[in-house]
Amino acid sequence: MAIKILSVDDEQDLEALLTQYFRRKIRKGEYEFSFAHNGLEALRMMLDHPDFDICLLYTSPSPRDMRRS
Repeated sequence: MAIKILSVDDEQDLEALLTQYFRRKIRKGEYEFSFAHNGLEALRMMLDHPDFDICLLYTSPSPRDMRRS
């Protein structure tokens, strides 16, 4: 049975990187990736398919997060 992984990132490049890096495990049926490109999409996917084994969430600070109050 495949390990179901949800990857959440707004960068399209990460999807290609992960599928390339884990291509053998994907081909063997060991890993099954799903990709969301924002938090809302990820929440919808998790509600529709609550059987993900792993959720990878990538974040990067935005300029407004870096401001000092």
